[in-house]
Amino acid sequence: MTDAPTGPARFATGRLPHDPAWLAGLPRLEALTDLAGLPPCPPSWHDRPVIDGVDLYPLDGNDAWGDCVPASMAHLRTSFQRRCGRTMVDGAPAIVDWYQAQTGSTTPPGPGMTAQQAYDVWRASNFPTPANRTERAVALATVSPSTAPETLKRLCWLFRGLWLSWDLPASCFAMFDQGLWHVDGPPAGELHMTATVGYGAGGWDTATWGEIIGTTFAFLPAYSDMVGVVLGSDWAREPSLDPERYAALEAIVTRLGAVP
Repeated sequence: MTDAPTGPARFATGRLPHDPAWLAGLPRLEALTDLAGLPPCPPSWHDRPVIDGVDLYPLDGNDAWGDCVPASMAHLRTSFQRRCGRTMVDGAPAIVDWYQAQTGSTTPPGPGMTAQQAYDVWRASNFPTPANRTERAVALATVSPSTAPETLKRLCWLFRGLWLSWDLPASCFAMFDQGLWHVDGPPAGELHMTATVGYGAGGWDTATWGEIIGTTFAFLPAYSDMVGVVLGSDWAREPSLDPERYAALEAIVTRLGAVP
């Protein structure tokens, strides 16, 4: 296995290609529920990148290590917990330690990981440190990257985030520095994984490389090869959900056969 691909200087990626059979075998939300009937969402929904001096969506070692997959999982967990009224940030030592334990790597960037590898561990045990974390992944389902943005907004709001894998263009690093990912050339083999933790009128809020970067709606279908929603165990049990949203979530969970 070769080292994970890396971008210039302070950027690393690290996602390995999906197993097509695994990706095709994941439950599809289009088959589980009427997407047009999802409960409405606010026109915009943003999280703050820093609160009380705490960086909510940190780099998690993804400048040197090819640990973008577990880093994106950690960002999803933070988003779940934020919407449950708690601030929970794992940070670089825990994420890098977990990545090293899973890959056996001691020298950065390491071999990278598939989403399947990481998700299977997350579902089987608490992530990233079983001794002091209670939340695990309960279920993962996908939706077509070409799904209308308004529908994806509803899913982002309902599940408190989207889990996206990317084949990014060569200009993704320069665009990151400019603060906006937009369509610019073909996919270039920069395989990456991120969490979408908000949205607005102009696009998505993507947590990656220690920042929240704006991402146009058109960028997603142009470069994403998986749009997933992960049901976290704490989020599935969250009592503060309004009845309409809870009913929609419960119906999807029931069809997934998932029991938190």
